[in-house]
This record gives sequence, C-alpha cells and structure tokens, in this order.
Amino acid sequence: MKRIFSLSATVLMAMIMLLSGCERDAGLTPDTDATELWPAGISQNTYMHKPVYGYINKNGRMVIKPIYHQAGTFSCGYAPVRYDSLVSAFSEDSPYYYNKYATTYKFINTHGKIHRITGLPENSYGTLSPFYNNAAVFQQSLPYGSMSHLIDNYFNVVTSLRGIICPMSADGLAAHYDNSYSMACEVDLSSLSYFSFREWNYYNILGEKVFSIYSRYSLVPNFIGGYTAYTRVDCNDKDTIDGKVSLHTPSHIINTKGEVVYEDEHVLQCIGNKIFARYYYDENGEISKREVIDIHGNLYGTPEFDAPALKEDIQTLLSYHDFKLYRNIYYYVNQTGEQTIPYHYVDAKDFNEGYAVVKYVDLNVTIETNEDYRNFENTISNTPYCLINKQGETILTFEPEEEVTSVHNGMVLTHKRVYSTYSHAYHTDTYKYINLSGKVVYSWVEEYINEKEVNSAQQANIRTQVNDADNAQSPDEQPHGGLKIYPNGLYVLGAEQ
Repeated sequence: MKRIFSLSATVLMAMIMLLSGCERDAGLTPDTDATELWPAGISQNTYMHKPVYGYINKNGRMVIKPIYHQAGTFSCGYAPVRYDSLVSAFSEDSPYYYNKYATTYKFINTHGKIHRITGLPENSYGTLSPFYNNAAVFQQSLPYGSMSHLIDNYFNVVTSLRGIICPMSADGLAAHYDNSYSMACEVDLSSLSYFSFREWNYYNILGEKVFSIYSRYSLVPNFIGGYTAYTRVDCNDKDTIDGKVSLHTPSHIINTKGEVVYEDEHVLQCIGNKIFARYYYDENGEISKREVIDIHGNLYGTPEFDAPALKEDIQTLLSYHDFKLYRNIYYYVNQTGEQTIPYHYVDAKDFNEGYAVVKYVDLNVTIETNEDYRNFENTISNTPYCLINKQGETILTFEPEEEVTSVHNGMVLTHKRVYSTYSHAYHTDTYKYINLSGKVVYSWVEEYINEKEVNSAQQANIRTQVNDADNAQSPDEQPHGGLKIYPNGLYVLGAEQ
C-alpha cells in the first residue's frame, strides 16, 4: 500500500539541506571555533595603498597571503573576506588618481580556497560577519540606515531586510530590527530616553519570519536553551506612554515559537539554560533585590525549581542603568544569582575561554554639573582595559585608549588610534595580537590621511611627515581600515567605520 505525503516548501527545503550533507556544527560559533588562524594586516600608508589583510598562525607567521581588504574571524572552518579589484584609476578633474574598485565578498577556508556567495548585491559596500550557528550576515551600507542580508551555511542569501540582523542564536533564530526609524510605537516616547523601545522580528535559517515582539530598546532578547525573556511593551498602554515601563510593565518568558510560557510583573533577564534573573526596583529606579527563577517562576532553592544542573563557575554578564552616573554598569553572577566577582565595571565583555575584558574605575563619585560628568567620562577614557579570570584577578593590563577584543584561541587583538597633533585629518591605527602571557605575537600599523579635510598647504606638510607621493588615492574611493567588534568573540578587520 502506497503512502502519500504532502510536504510544504519549508519542510522540503529542510530535508534537501539535510540530505545534501551539511558538515558544519550547528552550535559552532567564532568564539568556540578552534581554528588557529587570526586575521592580520601589514604595515603601510593606507592613503597610498588600500589596507590588506591575510591570516597568521599562533607563531605570528603569515600563512594566508595578505590580499584581502576585509577579513574576519574563522568559524565553522570558514572566514569572511572582501576583495577589491581596480576598475579605473584616473580622473581629468583632479591632479590625483581616483581609484575605483569593484568589491566582492566571499568566504575562504583554512587553505585559502574561495567560496562565493549567491544573491549579494553587486558592488555593494558593508561588513560581512563570520558564520554564527550556521548563518552569517552581510550588513550593507546605505545612504540612510542599512540593509542586512542573512546567509545560510551553503553561502546563499535567504532573506534581505532593511535594518540590522543580529547573529543567529544556537536555537536557530536571528533577531532583526529596522534602524530606519528609532521608535516602534506611534506615540511620542522621546522623553523616555534610556527606556525607549523597538520591534524585534525573529527569522529562522530559511529566512522565514517566525514571530515579532515589542521590547525595551536597549536589550536584545537572545535565546538560550529554547527560551528568552523581555520587557513587554504595549503601545496603547498608558504606563508605556507615561514612561513608567521600567517599574510597571510586565515581562514575558517565551519559547522559540514566540509563545508566552510565563508572565511576571518584574523585569526578567535570561542568564542561562531555562534560568532567569528577576529584578525588583525601588522608587528611584535602582535595583533593590534580585532573584533566580525557572521558566515557571519558581524560585531557586525551592523544591519546585526545575532547571538543568546549575554550575557556579559559569559567569554571566549582567548590566543595569545607573541614573546617577548616566551610564550602564556591568557585573558578573553565577547561575545561582550570586555576584562572585565583587566589582562593578563601566565596560565589560562576556567570559570567553575563561577570561573577560573589563574596564574598572571608582564609581563612588558625585555628578552634579556638566563639568563633573565630563571629568568622569575623561577618567573612563584614560583608564585601560584589563583581562580578568573567573576569580576577578587581573591577568593583563592594556594601554589606555586601546580597544580590546575577547580572547580568541588564546589571544586578544588590540587596536589604538592616534591622531596627529598637527591635524585630525591624519591618524595611525596600531594593531597587536597578544597572548595570555602578555607577549606581542604580531603587530602592524596603518596610516590614513583624509585630504578633503585639509587645504593644499596642510596636505603638503602632512605628506612630508609621512613620506607621501603624488599618486595619493581619493578618500571617497578608498575606505580606510578599521576594527568592528561583535559580541562573543567576533571581529572583522577592514570593516566600515
């Protein structure tokens, strides 16, 4: 007897993907990929030549030639790159060469073999992210806002959306919001400042929209273990319009279908697999109490608490807004909700490979005037980042004004931009790979000049300083290199600034 099956297009496509043999790990991300290759550049004057990037090994030796103009972290065995090919090199309207390029974005494997992407707009410019849980995102720059293209693990664009698409979660959902407008509600929420809101749309690996939610602007509701929590926003709710959402608007715990499994009158945040932090706020909007609950609202320590075995050595990064300091403050808790590292930081990243990058300053300050605020922000700017272990002990201290990525396979990448004392139209970018022993494994310097910001006399002076030539390229046609740092260990060199 024959059986007749009726398959939807979605199910059929999923079966084809499985039968065709996807070899990538569904949970592999750039911060868990063990490929010991790191994107790196070479020292050069970037106003004379476009910055180029290749890949180094753990000894600092360039093993993939520096021929790319953008290069990102390896993940699932592949790394995102951009290659610019010269299509014209002269303009009669200028004494300088105006180089024009055709840009191509692609992925390479650990041997440098190219894998092209199907469906990307031709000669577009933006940033291609590494694979994250079998999906990558190309963020295309537009005159107003941006367009994001979601790419599956077969190098095909599955959907293109106005705005920003966040990295794919391990549960197979990527959050999206439209950055062409800032508010989700059709009411004036400008007075809410920190407590503003946005519509988040969630898409699967096939590019299909699964559900939408309205949530607090500053928090991206990411899924862990099939669930997440968010502060619900109702555009018709009087508390929302009056700006009381931080104290009165309930929170929802939802599953990957967008279904509400628990509602709470307090603010909730996902801190682990089916584990959530519940916050109580006082009249001043400050946290007065914190509890740990499961997906049903049962308290940790009670017989009803139902969650996977908790691990006290797992450190989760949390944050709150300090209204007295006018900024977010960060701290770490374990899965029982205990703050095991007794410090609060003005900036911090998630733990990766047992280490986290943080910035600590004394928070016992009083800000009453604009000058107090400027002095406090200057103190923060001049304070270096540190690398700490899970006990909160400082392992490395970096230079002031250095950006620092999370640890990736035993190394961090630092970036420091220094402007010329003569003119801000000229600056240098210094990059260094540093291992956990504090040794600089590899470093390079990029120099950049923006000719449109200075007059001819200044140009001559600056060029003399940096040994310029007469064939300088147009800054409009030659975007300079930069470092774009994503969450959880991702970064791309040569990304748009």
